[in-house]
Amino acid sequence: MIRYYTHVGHVVRDINQGIDLYTRVLGLKVDPDGVMLMPGGKALMIPVGRNFVELIQPTDFEHRVGKFLQQRGEGLFHISFRVDDIHAEVRSLREKGIVVEDPREISTLPTRPIITFLAPQSTCGATIELAEEHG
Repeated sequence: MIRYYTHVGHVVRDINQGIDLYTRVLGLKVDPDGVMLMPGGKALMIPVGRNFVELIQPTDFEHRVGKFLQQRGEGLFHISFRVDDIHAEVRSLREKGIVVEDPREISTLPTRPIITFLAPQSTCGATIELAEEHG
């Protein structure tokens, strides 16, 4: 069961320009030292109230984020929802005909979330991430 959304992903060509947008232009507080490597790029979580905007700069254009930038340009990439039991969610979604990746752990983050993505062709064109986090 989806509990709440945690963040939206915003793909940018240059993460420093994205940081400028969210800080100087929009007035949010950002820790630029918080940029981290992720599969296919680098990212920065920007707090907005109880949620986040995840700035993502692709470094691998074979990865889904790089392909997104090449095909669609900069823009909103995905929305992430917190779930209690990701494996139960994947089973339920697959039973309903939704194409879902196998869950995987992100071991580079302290909370070691387990995430999966629903395929846009199954979700009216949206890239939807599900995440189960402990901590």
